[in-house]
Amino acid sequence: MKKTLLLLTLMFTVIILHAQKLHIDGRISDSEKKPIENATVYLLKQKDSSIVNYTATNKEGKFSLKIDEVKEPSILTIDADKLSSYSKKFDKIDQSLSLGDIQLEKQSLVNAIDEVKITVSPVKIKKDTIEFNAAAIKVRPDSKIEELLKQIPGVEISNEGKITVNGKDVDQIMINGKPFFDKDGKIALQNLPADIIKNIQFTTTKTKEEELSGKTAKSQNTTINFNIDEKKNKGLLTRLTVGYGSDKRYEASGLASYFKGDTKISLLASSNNINSQGFSRDEVFDSMGNGRNAWMMQGGSVSTVGNMTYFTQGGGTKGIQRSTTIGLNYSDKLGKDADLDSFSLMHSDSNMETRSKVSRSTLLPNYTLQTNSESNGENESKQYSFDTSAKIKLDSMTSIYLSPRFTKNSSFNFNNSRSLL
Repeated sequence: MKKTLLLLTLMFTVIILHAQKLHIDGRISDSEKKPIENATVYLLKQKDSSIVNYTATNKEGKFSLKIDEVKEPSILTIDADKLSSYSKKFDKIDQSLSLGDIQLEKQSLVNAIDEVKITVSPVKIKKDTIEFNAAAIKVRPDSKIEELLKQIPGVEISNEGKITVNGKDVDQIMINGKPFFDKDGKIALQNLPADIIKNIQFTTTKTKEEELSGKTAKSQNTTINFNIDEKKNKGLLTRLTVGYGSDKRYEASGLASYFKGDTKISLLASSNNINSQGFSRDEVFDSMGNGRNAWMMQGGSVSTVGNMTYFTQGGGTKGIQRSTTIGLNYSDKLGKDADLDSFSLMHSDSNMETRSKVSRSTLLPNYTLQTNSESNGENESKQYSFDTSAKIKLDSMTSIYLSPRFTKNSSFNFNNSRSLL
C-alpha cells in the first residue's frame, strides 16, 4: 500500500512539474523612462528562427513571457514602433528569468532603413490585432495554409477541425478580409497554398455594426485573416484529384481560383461514393475513421434477461454515401465606393444507402426461437444555397451593408424491412 501511494505521489509530482511553465519577465520603457504599451516580445530558436512564444507589454510596460524549458540557443527580441529593437541571446533557458528595466532608444532614419533590409519581425501586436509574417513560419514548400496555423504558438486544431487561438474559438476565416466560400474557411485552409500568403492576422470578431461604426468588439471569438502577397495576388490556381478503385468506388475533386488584385473568382466541384464529404470537412483522400469505407458488419452479442438467453449475430451498417458538391465564389471591388465582399452559390446532393441482416436466437426452457430479419433503406438530401454580402459607401458618415441569404433543402427517405421466424 505504501509503495502504491509513493508511486501515485511521484506520478502526480511529475504531472505538476510538467504543467508548470517558466517565464521571462521585464519592464519596457523609452529613453524618457515612460512605459511602452503593446511592445511585441517574442522568443525565437536561433537555428531556424521558429517562434517559441510571444506576448505584449501592458499599460505599465510590463511583460511576462511564458515558455517551457528551452535546451538550445534562443534569442529574445522586443520591438516597438519608432524605437530600436532589443535582443538578448540565451544558450539555454532552464529557469524563470527577470530582465528588470529595459530601455528602447529612438530609432534613427539610417538604422531604420538598415533594419528593414536585414530582417522583418515575425510577429507584431497592435492593439487587438496579432500579425504573423508568413515567411518566418517554416512549412513544406507544397503545404496548404492550414499548416501555417499549426506552426503558430497558441493555435490548436482539433480532430474535428475546430480551431482555437489562445483558448478563444475561431468563428471566421477570411482571405484578404473576405470570406472564401464559407466563413469557417475550411475550403481555403485545405486548398490554398501557403507560399502565396504574406501575413496572418488574429483579431477579435466584430459584428457588422461594430465594424462599420468602429466600436470596440464585444465578442469572445477570434477571426483569422490571411493576406495574399501582392506580388502573388494574380494568376490562376488549380487543383485536381481523381481516384478509382474496386466495386466501382470513385472520388474526384477539383478547385480553380483566379486572382487579380481585388478580383477573385473560384470554382469547385467534388463527387464520390466512398463516404467522403469533400471540401467542406476533410482533405481529399485523408483518413476519415468511421466515415469512409464504413461498410462493416458489427460482431455478435449475448444477453440474458431472467431465464432467457439471447444470441445475436450480424448487425447494422453505417452505409454507403454518394455525395456531390458544386460551388462558385466571387468577390470584387465594383467601384470607388462599392465593395462586393462575397457572392457564393453552392449545391450539394447526398444519397445514403443502408442494408442490414440480423440473426437472433432466443433460448427458452423447452425450445430455441430463431429470428432472422433484413432491412434496407435509402436517404437522399439536396441543398441549394445563395449567400452574398456587399458594402456601399454613401459618404464619410454613411454606409449601407447588404447581406441577403437563401437556402433550400429537400429530402427523401425510404425504408423496407422483413422478419422471419
